[in-house]
Amino acid sequence: MTAEINKIHLIRLLRFSRLAAMAGGFVMLLLEVRFQHRAALVDDWRPWMPIVFANLMIYLIPTAGIFWNKGGKFVLIGAYCLTMVLGTIGVYFHSDGHLIEHLLELMRVWIIPPNEGAEIAAHYPPIVAPLAFVGLGAIGLLFCIESPSKVSQTRINTESQPEVELAIEAAVESDVESEVEPFISAKS
Repeated sequence: MTAEINKIHLIRLLRFSRLAAMAGGFVMLLLEVRFQHRAALVDDWRPWMPIVFANLMIYLIPTAGIFWNKGGKFVLIGAYCLTMVLGTIGVYFHSDGHLIEHLLELMRVWIIPPNEGAEIAAHYPPIVAPLAFVGLGAIGLLFCIESPSKVSQTRINTESQPEVELAIEAAVESDVESEVEPFISAKS
């Protein structure tokens, strides 16, 4: 039973590490976006979208982590999907409806000499910068979808443990309840 408790602590530590990394990613993104949008914030409402959203995610991630088994995981899945949508909308806003033209210009610097590339002045926001939100959302989705636990692959020997020990073990392992439940229900 001690080995099972150690697994639970390891699972919680891994989940905490992932949530901390995601919140840290949003902090870094928030700092960068706030700096890069400093001049545009006065004239338009659209540059506020990633700033407000990243701020919300910084608080939502740890809160949803606390309630992971009570719907927090699904809240984060939805929030990471919204993150990807926001990044896609950002690409549209940055391109001003000329996505292909701006992408071609972006690719042009790869086929011209460096001294000519330095002379190109972009008169529009960076096209692919909002894709950082898409990437961060995709990483978050992978963290939520892939379970850090391999309990489902570990056999719990139900024949050697009395029913009471199984009930206590299930209560202690509340974080991995959904993965232990099939083994417990198989016994009954």
